[in-house]
Amino acid sequence: MVSMSVVAIIVSHDPGLDRFRLVLDRVSRQVGHVIIVDNDSRSEGVLRDLCGGVGNCDFIEVGFNSGVAHALRVGVDYAIRYKPNWLLLLDDDTVLMSNAVSKALGFDQ
Repeated sequence: MVSMSVVAIIVSHDPGLDRFRLVLDRVSRQVGHVIIVDNDSRSEGVLRDLCGGVGNCDFIEVGFNSGVAHALRVGVDYAIRYKPNWLLLLDDDTVLMSNAVSKALGFDQ
């Protein structure tokens, strides 16, 4: 189930690409929008292409390794344009269970 009220922010820095594909696939099926904030990965072009292959994904390149806190702030500032009720903050190796977002939202009921 896709929750349009949730925007996911993934901070990336040289992730393992096979795992990152799984991370992006799982999260993009569960949220309204995904924002990848890249901290100067060597594979930035591949990550950008993966994001482009997902219909609900934006890619932000920081240009240097700014650290997780700064990258999350960049993502949050960008995510506001989508007016989400919730933000899901993820690392580039966090693989969600297929029903993780709907279960988490169930606790808000």
